[in-house]
Amino acid sequence: KRLVQLRPQEQQLWWLDQVINDRGVYVDTALCNAALKIVDQAAEWLDAEMRAITRGHVGACTNVGEITAWLRANGCPDVDSIAKGELDALLARRDLSPTVRRVLELRKEAAKASVAKIDALLRGKNDDNRARGLCQYHAASTGRWGGRRFQPQNIKRPDLEDVDGAIGAVATGDAQYVQLLFGEPLAVVGDCLRGMVSAAPGARLIAADFSNIEGRVQAWFGGEEWKLEAFRAFDAGTGHDLYKVAYSRSFGIRPENVDKSQRQVGKVMELALGYAGGVGAFQKMAVGYGVEVSDEKADELKVAWRDAHPGIVQFWYDLERAAIYAVRNPGKPGRCGQIVFKTAGSFCWMRLPSGRAICYPYPIVEERPTPWGDMKPSFSYMGVNSYTRKWERCYAHGGVLFNNVVQGTARDIMAEAMLRVEQAGYSVV
Repeated sequence: KRLVQLRPQEQQLWWLDQVINDRGVYVDTALCNAALKIVDQAAEWLDAEMRAITRGHVGACTNVGEITAWLRANGCPDVDSIAKGELDALLARRDLSPTVRRVLELRKEAAKASVAKIDALLRGKNDDNRARGLCQYHAASTGRWGGRRFQPQNIKRPDLEDVDGAIGAVATGDAQYVQLLFGEPLAVVGDCLRGMVSAAPGARLIAADFSNIEGRVQAWFGGEEWKLEAFRAFDAGTGHDLYKVAYSRSFGIRPENVDKSQRQVGKVMELALGYAGGVGAFQKMAVGYGVEVSDEKADELKVAWRDAHPGIVQFWYDLERAAIYAVRNPGKPGRCGQIVFKTAGSFCWMRLPSGRAICYPYPIVEERPTPWGDMKPSFSYMGVNSYTRKWERCYAHGGVLFNNVVQGTARDIMAEAMLRVEQAGYSVV
Protein backbone atom coordinates (compact mmCIF):
# COMPACT_ATOMS: atom_id res chain seq x y z
CA LYS A 1 0.00 0.00 0.00
CA ARG A 2 2.87 2.38 0.68
CA LEU A 3 4.89 1.72 -2.48
CA VAL A 4 4.38 4.03 -5.45
CA GLN A 5 4.01 2.66 -8.98
CA LEU A 6 7.20 2.32 -11.01
CA ARG A 7 7.57 4.78 -13.87
CA PRO A 8 7.21 3.04 -17.30
CA GLN A 9 10.97 3.35 -17.90
CA GLU A 10 11.74 1.85 -14.52
CA GLN A 11 9.22 -0.96 -15.04
CA GLN A 12 11.00 -1.76 -18.31
CA LEU A 13 14.31 -1.80 -16.45
CA TRP A 14 12.87 -4.11 -13.77
CA TRP A 15 11.89 -6.62 -16.48
CA LEU A 16 15.37 -6.37 -18.02
CA ASP A 17 16.86 -7.07 -14.59
CA GLN A 18 14.86 -10.32 -14.43
CA VAL A 19 16.12 -11.28 -17.90
CA ILE A 20 19.75 -10.57 -16.93
CA ASN A 21 19.49 -12.61 -13.73
CA ASP A 22 17.78 -15.52 -15.52
CA ARG A 23 20.39 -15.41 -18.28
CA GLY A 24 23.23 -15.65 -15.76
CA VAL A 25 26.98 -15.73 -16.43
CA TYR A 26 29.03 -18.58 -17.85
CA VAL A 27 31.45 -20.18 -15.37
CA ASP A 28 34.83 -21.61 -16.40
CA THR A 29 34.41 -24.69 -14.18
CA ALA A 30 37.75 -26.25 -15.15
CA LEU A 31 39.64 -23.10 -14.19
CA CYS A 32 37.74 -22.84 -10.88
CA ASN A 33 38.57 -26.45 -9.93
CA ALA A 34 42.23 -26.01 -10.91
CA ALA A 35 42.40 -22.84 -8.81
CA LEU A 36 40.98 -24.65 -5.78
CA LYS A 37 43.73 -27.30 -6.08
CA ILE A 38 46.32 -24.53 -5.99
CA VAL A 39 44.59 -22.93 -3.00
CA ASP A 40 44.75 -26.23 -1.08
CA GLN A 41 48.45 -26.70 -1.88
CA ALA A 42 49.33 -23.12 -0.97
CA ALA A 43 47.33 -23.32 2.29
CA GLU A 44 49.36 -26.37 3.33
CA TRP A 45 52.61 -24.46 2.71
CA LEU A 46 51.42 -21.42 4.66
CA ASP A 47 50.18 -23.53 7.60
CA ALA A 48 53.48 -25.44 7.73
CA GLU A 49 55.45 -22.19 7.83
CA MET A 50 53.11 -20.79 10.50
CA ARG A 51 53.64 -23.86 12.71
CA ALA A 52 57.40 -23.65 12.21
CA ILE A 53 57.93 -19.98 13.06
CA THR A 54 55.53 -20.03 16.05
CA ARG A 55 57.05 -23.33 17.26
CA GLY A 56 53.71 -25.09 17.11
CA HIS A 57 51.73 -22.49 19.07
CA VAL A 58 49.65 -21.66 15.99
CA GLY A 59 48.39 -24.73 14.16
CA ALA A 60 47.03 -22.99 11.03
CA CYS A 61 46.73 -19.55 9.46
CA THR A 62 42.96 -19.71 9.95
CA ASN A 63 43.24 -20.10 13.76
CA VAL A 64 42.55 -16.46 14.62
CA GLY A 65 42.39 -17.01 18.39
CA GLU A 66 45.77 -18.76 18.46
CA ILE A 67 47.37 -16.05 16.31
CA THR A 68 45.99 -13.27 18.51
CA ALA A 69 47.24 -14.98 21.67
CA TRP A 70 50.67 -15.57 20.12
CA LEU A 71 50.93 -11.91 19.05
CA ARG A 72 50.08 -10.73 22.58
CA ALA A 73 52.81 -12.95 23.98
CA ASN A 74 55.36 -11.78 21.43
CA GLY A 75 55.52 -8.03 21.64
CA CYS A 76 51.99 -6.95 20.68
CA PRO A 77 50.05 -7.01 23.99
CA ASP A 78 47.47 -4.49 22.72
CA VAL A 79 46.20 -6.64 19.83
CA ASP A 80 42.49 -7.46 20.15
CA SER A 81 41.67 -8.26 16.54
CA ILE A 82 43.36 -9.29 13.32
CA ALA A 83 40.43 -8.46 11.03
CA LYS A 84 41.42 -6.94 7.69
CA GLY A 85 41.51 -3.29 8.76
CA GLU A 86 43.36 -4.00 12.00
CA LEU A 87 45.77 -6.33 10.19
CA ASP A 88 46.74 -3.62 7.71
CA ALA A 89 47.25 -1.16 10.56
CA LEU A 90 49.49 -3.66 12.39
CA LEU A 91 51.58 -4.28 9.30
CA ALA A 92 52.08 -0.52 8.96
CA ARG A 93 53.86 -0.42 12.33
CA ARG A 94 57.64 -0.14 12.27
CA ASP A 95 58.33 -1.71 15.68
CA LEU A 96 57.53 -5.30 14.67
CA SER A 97 60.11 -8.05 14.85
CA PRO A 98 60.72 -9.97 11.59
CA THR A 99 58.96 -13.03 13.05
CA VAL A 100 55.86 -11.11 14.12
CA ARG A 101 55.69 -9.38 10.75
CA ARG A 102 55.91 -12.73 8.95
CA VAL A 103 53.11 -14.20 11.10
CA LEU A 104 50.92 -11.25 10.13
CA GLU A 105 51.88 -11.62 6.46
CA LEU A 106 51.02 -15.32 6.52
CA ARG A 107 47.65 -14.59 8.06
CA LYS A 108 46.93 -11.89 5.47
CA GLU A 109 47.96 -14.15 2.59
CA ALA A 110 45.81 -17.04 3.86
CA ALA A 111 42.77 -14.81 4.45
CA LYS A 112 42.36 -13.70 0.84
CA ALA A 113 38.69 -13.75 -0.17
CA SER A 114 39.29 -15.49 -3.49
CA VAL A 115 38.58 -18.97 -2.09
CA ALA A 116 35.11 -18.00 -0.86
CA LYS A 117 34.34 -16.40 -4.23
CA ILE A 118 35.32 -19.53 -6.18
CA ASP A 119 33.26 -21.74 -3.86
CA ALA A 120 30.26 -19.40 -4.26
CA LEU A 121 30.60 -19.46 -8.04
CA LEU A 122 30.75 -23.27 -8.20
CA ARG A 123 27.95 -23.79 -5.68
CA GLY A 124 25.69 -21.33 -7.47
CA LYS A 125 25.98 -22.62 -11.02
CA ASN A 126 23.43 -24.79 -12.81
CA ASP A 127 24.07 -27.85 -14.96
CA ASP A 128 24.62 -25.65 -18.01
CA ASN A 129 27.58 -24.00 -16.23
CA ARG A 130 25.76 -20.69 -15.78
CA ALA A 131 25.44 -18.95 -12.41
CA ARG A 132 22.20 -17.00 -12.07
CA GLY A 133 20.63 -14.41 -9.81
CA LEU A 134 23.88 -12.58 -8.99
CA CYS A 135 22.54 -9.00 -9.05
CA GLN A 136 19.89 -7.49 -6.78
CA TYR A 137 17.76 -4.76 -8.32
CA HIS A 138 17.66 -1.45 -6.40
CA ALA A 139 19.77 -2.83 -3.54
CA ALA A 140 20.83 0.67 -2.45
CA SER A 141 18.55 3.62 -1.72
CA THR A 142 20.09 5.43 -4.70
CA GLY A 143 18.81 2.65 -6.99
CA ARG A 144 22.14 0.97 -7.62
CA TRP A 145 22.37 -2.79 -8.01
CA GLY A 146 23.98 -5.01 -5.40
CA GLY A 147 26.20 -8.00 -6.17
CA ARG A 148 25.10 -11.17 -4.37
CA ARG A 149 26.76 -14.54 -3.56
CA PHE A 150 29.72 -14.41 -5.97
CA GLN A 151 29.67 -10.59 -5.66
CA PRO A 152 30.41 -9.90 -9.35
CA GLN A 153 30.61 -6.15 -8.71
CA ASN A 154 33.37 -6.56 -6.14
CA ILE A 155 36.25 -8.45 -7.76
CA LYS A 156 39.74 -7.11 -7.05
CA ARG A 157 41.66 -5.47 -9.82
CA PRO A 158 44.60 -7.68 -10.89
CA ASP A 159 48.04 -6.56 -9.77
CA LEU A 160 49.71 -8.74 -12.42
CA GLU A 161 50.23 -7.35 -15.90
CA ASP A 162 50.19 -10.74 -17.67
CA VAL A 163 46.81 -11.97 -16.44
CA ASP A 164 46.33 -14.23 -19.50
CA GLY A 165 49.62 -15.95 -18.72
CA ALA A 166 48.65 -16.31 -15.06
CA ILE A 167 45.32 -17.89 -16.01
CA GLY A 168 47.18 -20.39 -18.15
CA ALA A 169 49.45 -21.24 -15.22
CA VAL A 170 46.56 -21.55 -12.75
CA ALA A 171 44.73 -23.85 -15.19
CA THR A 172 47.49 -26.44 -14.65
CA GLY A 173 46.44 -26.83 -11.00
CA ASP A 174 50.14 -26.87 -10.02
CA ALA A 175 50.94 -24.42 -7.21
CA GLN A 176 54.72 -24.83 -7.58
CA TYR A 177 54.50 -23.96 -11.28
CA VAL A 178 52.42 -20.85 -10.49
CA GLN A 179 54.84 -19.79 -7.75
CA LEU A 180 57.85 -20.24 -10.02
CA LEU A 181 56.36 -18.02 -12.74
CA PHE A 182 54.27 -15.45 -10.89
CA GLY A 183 54.90 -15.50 -7.11
CA GLU A 184 52.53 -16.15 -4.19
CA PRO A 185 49.94 -18.65 -5.52
CA LEU A 186 46.98 -17.29 -3.53
CA ALA A 187 47.61 -13.76 -4.77
CA VAL A 188 47.87 -15.08 -8.34
CA VAL A 189 44.57 -16.95 -7.99
CA GLY A 190 42.97 -13.72 -6.74
CA ASP A 191 44.25 -11.91 -9.83
CA CYS A 192 42.60 -14.56 -12.04
CA LEU A 193 39.13 -14.32 -10.47
CA ARG A 194 37.68 -12.21 -13.29
CA GLY A 195 38.66 -14.94 -15.75
CA MET A 196 36.49 -17.48 -13.96
CA VAL A 197 33.46 -15.74 -15.44
CA SER A 198 33.94 -16.12 -19.18
CA ALA A 199 32.20 -15.99 -22.53
CA ALA A 200 30.01 -19.00 -23.23
CA PRO A 201 31.05 -21.26 -26.13
CA GLY A 202 30.34 -19.47 -29.40
CA ALA A 203 29.95 -16.07 -27.72
CA ARG A 204 32.13 -13.07 -26.96
CA LEU A 205 32.18 -11.21 -23.64
CA ILE A 206 32.48 -7.44 -24.05
CA ALA A 207 33.20 -5.29 -20.98
CA ALA A 208 32.55 -1.56 -20.89
CA ASP A 209 32.59 1.14 -18.24
CA PHE A 210 32.11 4.88 -17.88
CA SER A 211 35.29 6.87 -17.33
CA ASN A 212 35.28 8.83 -14.03
CA ILE A 213 31.47 8.91 -14.05
CA GLU A 214 31.04 10.37 -10.56
CA GLY A 215 33.56 13.14 -11.24
CA ARG A 216 31.69 14.10 -14.41
CA VAL A 217 28.28 14.10 -12.73
CA GLN A 218 29.61 16.14 -9.80
CA ALA A 219 31.05 18.77 -12.15
CA TRP A 220 27.82 18.87 -14.20
CA PHE A 221 25.58 19.48 -11.18
CA GLY A 222 28.01 21.99 -9.67
CA GLY A 223 28.34 23.93 -12.94
CA GLU A 224 32.14 23.58 -12.85
CA GLU A 225 32.58 24.42 -16.53
CA TRP A 226 36.39 24.40 -16.33
CA LYS A 227 36.23 20.77 -15.24
CA LEU A 228 33.70 19.76 -17.89
CA GLU A 229 36.01 21.32 -20.49
CA ALA A 230 38.91 19.33 -19.02
CA PHE A 231 36.87 16.12 -19.41
CA ARG A 232 36.02 17.05 -23.02
CA ALA A 233 39.69 17.69 -23.79
CA PHE A 234 40.75 14.42 -22.17
CA ASP A 235 38.12 12.49 -24.14
CA ALA A 236 39.32 14.14 -27.36
CA GLY A 237 42.89 13.08 -26.60
CA THR A 238 44.10 16.67 -26.27
CA GLY A 239 43.94 17.14 -22.48
CA HIS A 240 45.55 15.83 -19.32
CA ASP A 241 43.96 13.23 -17.05
CA LEU A 242 41.65 14.71 -14.44
CA TYR A 243 43.71 13.77 -11.38
CA LYS A 244 46.53 15.94 -12.70
CA VAL A 245 44.06 18.66 -13.63
CA ALA A 246 42.48 18.60 -10.15
CA TYR A 247 45.85 18.95 -8.43
CA SER A 248 47.03 21.67 -10.81
CA ARG A 249 43.79 23.66 -10.40
CA SER A 250 44.00 23.44 -6.60
CA PHE A 251 47.61 24.62 -6.41
CA GLY A 252 47.95 26.90 -9.43
CA ILE A 253 50.52 24.89 -11.38
CA ARG A 254 50.45 23.59 -14.94
CA PRO A 255 49.06 20.03 -15.37
CA GLU A 256 52.17 18.93 -17.28
CA ASN A 257 54.27 19.82 -14.22
CA VAL A 258 52.30 17.53 -11.88
CA ASP A 259 54.54 14.57 -11.02
CA LYS A 260 53.46 11.01 -10.26
CA SER A 261 53.21 11.46 -6.48
CA GLN A 262 51.25 14.70 -6.87
CA ARG A 263 48.88 12.93 -9.27
CA GLN A 264 48.21 10.31 -6.57
CA VAL A 265 47.39 13.13 -4.15
CA GLY A 266 45.09 14.62 -6.80
CA LYS A 267 43.37 11.24 -7.17
CA VAL A 268 42.72 10.99 -3.43
CA MET A 269 41.45 14.59 -3.39
CA GLU A 270 38.99 13.79 -6.20
CA LEU A 271 37.73 10.57 -4.62
CA ALA A 272 37.54 11.76 -1.00
CA LEU A 273 36.49 15.41 -1.08
CA GLY A 274 33.59 15.63 -3.56
CA TYR A 275 30.94 14.88 -0.94
CA ALA A 276 32.05 17.40 1.69
CA GLY A 277 34.60 15.00 3.14
CA GLY A 278 37.25 16.45 5.44
CA VAL A 279 40.57 15.34 6.90
CA GLY A 280 39.20 11.99 8.09
CA ALA A 281 37.76 11.12 4.68
CA PHE A 282 40.99 12.13 2.96
CA GLN A 283 43.21 10.07 5.28
CA LYS A 284 40.96 7.02 5.03
CA MET A 285 41.09 7.14 1.23
CA ALA A 286 44.82 7.94 1.23
CA VAL A 287 45.72 4.63 2.88
CA GLY A 288 44.41 2.70 -0.10
CA TYR A 289 46.48 4.71 -2.58
CA GLY A 290 49.79 4.81 -0.73
CA VAL A 291 49.53 8.54 0.04
CA GLU A 292 50.95 9.70 3.38
CA VAL A 293 50.38 13.26 4.57
CA SER A 294 49.92 14.87 7.98
CA ASP A 295 46.45 15.88 9.15
CA GLU A 296 47.55 19.51 8.79
CA LYS A 297 48.52 18.91 5.14
CA ALA A 298 45.28 16.97 4.53
CA ASP A 299 43.31 19.98 5.77
CA GLU A 300 45.28 22.22 3.42
CA LEU A 301 44.44 19.89 0.52
CA LYS A 302 40.76 19.95 1.51
CA VAL A 303 40.66 23.75 1.52
CA ALA A 304 42.52 23.93 -1.81
CA TRP A 305 40.08 21.48 -3.45
CA ARG A 306 37.05 23.41 -2.17
CA ASP A 307 38.52 26.71 -3.37
CA ALA A 308 38.90 25.16 -6.83
CA HIS A 309 35.29 23.85 -6.84
CA PRO A 310 33.08 26.71 -5.56
CA GLY A 311 30.07 25.53 -7.59
CA ILE A 312 30.10 22.05 -6.06
CA VAL A 313 30.57 23.45 -2.55
CA GLN A 314 27.62 25.82 -3.03
CA PHE A 315 25.53 22.91 -4.33
CA TRP A 316 26.08 21.03 -1.02
CA TYR A 317 24.56 23.94 0.93
CA ASP A 318 21.76 24.55 -1.56
CA LEU A 319 20.74 20.87 -1.47
CA GLU A 320 20.54 20.84 2.31
CA ARG A 321 18.48 24.05 2.33
CA ALA A 322 16.09 22.64 -0.29
CA ALA A 323 15.57 19.42 1.71
CA ILE A 324 14.93 21.35 4.93
CA TYR A 325 12.46 23.66 3.16
CA ALA A 326 10.53 20.68 1.77
CA VAL A 327 10.24 19.01 5.20
CA ARG A 328 9.15 22.23 6.88
CA ASN A 329 6.62 22.96 4.12
CA PRO A 330 4.89 19.68 3.19
CA GLY A 331 3.50 19.67 -0.34
CA LYS A 332 5.70 22.58 -1.47
CA PRO A 333 8.76 21.86 -3.65
CA GLY A 334 12.24 22.63 -2.36
CA ARG A 335 14.33 23.33 -5.46
CA CYS A 336 18.07 23.11 -6.08
CA GLY A 337 18.96 23.36 -9.76
CA GLN A 338 17.55 20.26 -11.45
CA ILE A 339 16.86 18.56 -8.11
CA VAL A 340 13.44 18.90 -6.45
CA PHE A 341 12.48 17.79 -2.92
CA LYS A 342 8.87 17.31 -1.87
CA THR A 343 7.36 15.93 1.34
CA ALA A 344 4.15 13.90 1.09
CA GLY A 345 2.82 12.12 4.15
CA SER A 346 5.68 10.37 5.94
CA PHE A 347 8.12 10.53 3.00
CA CYS A 348 10.40 13.18 1.58
CA TRP A 349 11.08 12.55 -2.11
CA MET A 350 14.10 13.80 -4.05
CA ARG A 351 13.42 13.88 -7.80
CA LEU A 352 16.44 13.35 -10.05
CA PRO A 353 16.85 14.76 -13.59
CA SER A 354 15.67 11.41 -15.02
CA GLY A 355 12.33 11.82 -13.23
CA ARG A 356 13.07 8.97 -10.82
CA ALA A 357 12.86 9.80 -7.11
CA ILE A 358 14.90 8.78 -4.08
CA CYS A 359 12.85 8.32 -0.90
CA TYR A 360 13.67 9.50 2.64
CA PRO A 361 11.21 7.94 5.15
CA TYR A 362 9.97 9.80 8.23
CA PRO A 363 11.97 13.01 7.65
CA ILE A 364 12.38 15.61 10.36
CA VAL A 365 14.30 18.85 10.81
CA GLU A 366 15.75 19.65 14.22
CA GLU A 367 18.34 22.00 15.65
CA ARG A 368 21.63 20.18 16.31
CA PRO A 369 25.11 21.37 17.33
CA THR A 370 27.79 21.57 14.63
CA PRO A 371 31.37 20.32 15.23
CA TRP A 372 32.38 23.95 15.76
CA GLY A 373 29.74 24.56 18.43
CA ASP A 374 26.95 26.45 16.64
CA MET A 375 23.37 25.24 16.40
CA LYS A 376 21.89 24.71 12.94
CA PRO A 377 18.84 22.97 11.43
CA SER A 378 19.60 19.39 10.46
CA PHE A 379 17.76 17.09 8.02
CA SER A 380 17.34 13.44 9.02
CA TYR A 381 15.30 10.38 8.06
CA MET A 382 14.91 6.73 9.05
CA GLY A 383 17.15 4.24 7.25
CA VAL A 384 19.70 1.46 7.59
CA ASN A 385 22.92 2.84 9.06
CA SER A 386 25.77 1.65 6.81
CA TYR A 387 28.04 1.11 9.84
CA THR A 388 25.73 -0.42 12.45
CA ARG A 389 23.46 -2.12 9.84
CA LYS A 390 20.52 -1.12 12.05
CA TRP A 391 17.32 0.74 11.16
CA GLU A 392 17.79 4.09 12.87
CA ARG A 393 17.70 7.83 12.34
CA CYS A 394 20.26 8.96 9.77
CA TYR A 395 21.46 12.57 9.58
CA ALA A 396 22.20 13.87 6.09
CA HIS A 397 24.18 17.06 5.48
CA GLY A 398 24.60 18.53 2.01
CA GLY A 399 27.55 16.28 1.18
CA VAL A 400 25.52 13.13 1.90
CA LEU A 401 22.61 14.40 -0.19
CA PHE A 402 25.02 15.27 -3.02
CA ASN A 403 26.39 11.73 -2.86
CA ASN A 404 22.84 10.43 -3.33
CA VAL A 405 22.20 12.85 -6.21
CA VAL A 406 25.42 11.92 -8.03
CA GLN A 407 25.25 8.17 -7.50
CA GLY A 408 21.56 8.08 -8.34
CA THR A 409 22.12 10.02 -11.56
CA ALA A 410 25.15 7.92 -12.54
CA ARG A 411 22.98 4.83 -12.00
CA ASP A 412 20.27 6.24 -14.26
CA ILE A 413 22.83 6.89 -17.02
CA MET A 414 24.03 3.27 -16.81
CA ALA A 415 20.47 1.92 -16.66
CA GLU A 416 19.53 3.87 -19.79
CA ALA A 417 22.57 2.44 -21.57
CA MET A 418 21.65 -1.11 -20.50
CA LEU A 419 18.23 -0.79 -22.12
CA ARG A 420 19.73 0.58 -25.35
CA VAL A 421 22.40 -2.14 -25.51
CA GLU A 422 19.84 -4.91 -24.94
CA GLN A 423 17.51 -3.42 -27.55
CA ALA A 424 20.39 -3.30 -30.03
CA GLY A 425 20.70 -7.08 -29.80
CA TYR A 426 23.48 -7.50 -27.24
CA SER A 427 22.60 -9.86 -24.36
CA VAL A 428 23.53 -8.11 -21.12
CA VAL A 429 25.05 -10.40 -18.49
